[in-house]
Amino acid sequence: MSRFSENEVHMLLNETIINPFDFIIGELQEQRLSLNLEKEKIRKYKSRTERYRINTILRVVFSAVYTGILAYWLYSVLHIVQYNNLYYYKLSDHVLLGLLATTTANVIGLVVIVLKNLFPMQSGNTNALCSKI
Repeated sequence: MSRFSENEVHMLLNETIINPFDFIIGELQEQRLSLNLEKEKIRKYKSRTERYRINTILRVVFSAVYTGILAYWLYSVLHIVQYNNLYYYKLSDHVLLGLLATTTANVIGLVVIVLKNLFPMQSGNTNALCSKI
């Protein structure tokens, strides 16, 4: 036993009176949502560009550090090879050969690492190129 008669319930369900004020509120809510969406797009864009800027700075710093380490290492190896017999080093030929081989491998490895970091490939092409190397 409801408080409303059947006609009143039918009238409430089917013939809702819409106030013009409701339209204004709806339009304001829609504008607010679109403004929030635009703000979120801007925030996302700023965070993405900030991440790219930081990555670029880190790449430049790491390449400079790797280049410095590499230059120092090469200078040290050349110094050892050049002054092996003049000073007290007296290293055997096998040790010098091992030193030159590992230095060459380090040079190539560091260059490959730095270049792969500076110029990343798309995810689909990575496997094809890695299989060639």
